[in-house]
Amino acid sequence: RAIRWRCDEAVRYGTHMAIGSAIGLLFLGGGTCTLGNEPEDIAALVMAFFPRFPRSTSDNQYHLQALRHCYALAVKRRLLHAIDIDTKENVFVPLEIVLNGKVEVPLRLTTPCLLLNKGNYSQVRVVSDRYYPASFDLHLSNSSDSHLALFVKKKSGHLSFLQDPQSQRSLLVQTGGSGGGSAIELIRAFTEDQKLLAYAKYLCDESRKGVRNHGTMMSSKNKGKPTGGGLGSSTEEFCTEILHECLTKEKTEAIRMYLGLRHAIISTENGAFSVDSMWDVRIVRSYYEGIEHICASPAPRSLLLSFDFVASVCENLDAYFERKGCTGATLISYFESRVQWESLSKDERKLMGCFLVYNDVPYPNTSSL
Repeated sequence: RAIRWRCDEAVRYGTHMAIGSAIGLLFLGGGTCTLGNEPEDIAALVMAFFPRFPRSTSDNQYHLQALRHCYALAVKRRLLHAIDIDTKENVFVPLEIVLNGKVEVPLRLTTPCLLLNKGNYSQVRVVSDRYYPASFDLHLSNSSDSHLALFVKKKSGHLSFLQDPQSQRSLLVQTGGSGGGSAIELIRAFTEDQKLLAYAKYLCDESRKGVRNHGTMMSSKNKGKPTGGGLGSSTEEFCTEILHECLTKEKTEAIRMYLGLRHAIISTENGAFSVDSMWDVRIVRSYYEGIEHICASPAPRSLLLSFDFVASVCENLDAYFERKGCTGATLISYFESRVQWESLSKDERKLMGCFLVYNDVPYPNTSSL
C-alpha cells in the first residue's frame, strides 16, 4: 500500500505499471483464465511485458505503451467447473485428469480449477463417492476457448462438499439408523425432491399418525406377530425404514413398489380382495424365485426389493390363505373339478380367484383341464 501511493526517483510510473501488471496476471479473469503457450501467445506476451518500462505517462522512447495491452491476445479461458444438475449450482467435485501419452498417476484436482494448456490432457473423470461417475473427453474442447462445464449428479444420502467437507453427515453414518431424528428433517438435508419430502412429511411423521386412516394398518389378527420385513410394524415405522433403505441404496423408485405390495397384503387381510394386486405379488414372487435359481447370492444393491421383504409378503399370504381354508387340498379339488365355481358366493369367488392367481393356476374359463 505504501508503494502504491509513492512516486519519486526510486518508484516511478513504470514501477506502478509493472506492479499492476503482475497483480492483473495473478488474478487474471477473476481466477478463471490462464495464459496460452502457443508461439503467437508468447509473441504477444513479449510485446506486452517488454522489460523497459516508461518513466512517465508520455514516455514512449523505448516501447510504445499501447503495446502493453497485447497480453489480452494470450489470455485463454480454461476454467473447468462442475454443475449439479438438480440444484443448478456450482459444486466442489474431485477430479482425475489424464495426460496425453502419460502412464503416471493422473493429476488430481477439485473443481472449480484451471486446466493445463491445449494438447496436454485427454480425459477428465469424476472420482467422488458422493457423485455418480462421469467422464469427459477433453480433446473435444481443444477447438474452443470457452469455459468447460461438467454436469454431475449427487447420490442420495450425501451432502455436497460445501455442506459436509469431512463426510461426517452422510446418511450412511447417521447415528441411530433410520430412527435418529425426524425423517422430514433428515431427508430435507439430502434432497430437494418435493415428492420425497412430501412422502417423509405425510407418511413418516409420527405426529400425523392420528390424522391418517386407521384402515391402512395391518388387521388386528396379525398385530403383535413377528412377520418380518416390517409388514407388522406401524405405517410410520415401515415408511421410514424403506425410505432409509431406498436412499442409502440409490433406489428411490422402489418406494412405490414397497408400498404397493404392503397395501396388497393389508387389503387382503381386510377382506378387500384384488386380483390385480395379486397379479403384482405373483409376478414379483416369480421374478425373485427365478433369481434364486440363477444366482446363488445376488448382489443386494442390484435388487429393487430385498429378498427378506418378498419372503415376508409370501409368508403372510400363505398364512392368510391357510386360515381361510385355501390349501393344497383346495387346489387338488379344483383340478378334479370338485369345486363348483357357480355355487360360490361373490366374496368366495374373489378369494378363490386371488388364491388361483397367487398359485399360477388358470381360471375355469381358460383351464384346459
